Amino acid sequence: DKAEARCLYHNRPPPSDIRVEPPWDTEHVRRALEHDGIESSPFHLVPRCLRVVSGKPAQTALHRSGKIFIQEAGSQLIPFMLGAKTGDDVLDACAAPGAKATEMSRWCAPGSVIATERRLKRLSIMSDLAKRLGCTNLRPVGGDAAHLPFRAAFKHIILDAPCSSLGTLARNPDIKWKTRESDLADLSKIQYQLLESCAQLLAPKGRLVYATCSTEHEENEDLIKKFLEEHPRFRIALPPSSFPAEARKLLDDEGALRIYPERDHMDGYYAVALKRKD
Repeated sequence: DKAEARCLYHNRPPPSDIRVEPPWDTEHVRRALEHDGIESSPFHLVPRCLRVVSGKPAQTALHRSGKIFIQEAGSQLIPFMLGAKTGDDVLDACAAPGAKATEMSRWCAPGSVIATERRLKRLSIMSDLAKRLGCTNLRPVGGDAAHLPFRAAFKHIILDAPCSSLGTLARNPDIKWKTRESDLADLSKIQYQLLESCAQLLAPKGRLVYATCSTEHEENEDLIKKFLEEHPRFRIALPPSSFPAEARKLLDDEGALRIYPERDHMDGYYAVALKRKD
């Protein structure tokens, strides 16, 4: 029944969501969009998120001026697992195209988000996005997350790992025909390598968030279980107190965030926070 419900959800047009940029008031932005013929309503699970009912917000002056950004609601929720706050420095290890990096940069200022990306074209896209949104504390760095070019340790690291994207089939239906079951094993090897690389840079008592836009256990809980077995200095941490209260129902018993499309009306995601014990 769950499989059928998920297939039916992915066969419908996906919703469009808006991230309202600080310091703009969400209700003020909603009314301004309404004036431009765009109907939207607050999405109760995610702070500063509007779900579009009708219209094209990307064609508005609000979007061009950087007051709003088109970003799927579940994607907006992932950075809350990190608990970064004013003055913190964050490493975003696979940052492009920059949606989560620019979101976190608002919380960290005057701290910085070090946003690494190995593909130069995507690095350029992220740099342009940061300029449009006015995220002057986002520092784009060309580099491979499997071999991060840093010596200093970070107290806050987010790894939005490359994955099968099987949680986004409504948005990317071609994945249905491209992905094979054997791909999951290959991806999990890459994901594990990236996680180990990031873990080496985590400061004592620091927090590392691992996330995918997949609902497959090979890329998520199986991988984390293996990592914890082989790295006993790490443990799963509960989400920070700043995690939205309305979204806490999406957490499992261990504190991992699990978003299921057919249940939560968002793309499918998995995210878990890891902490060093020492």
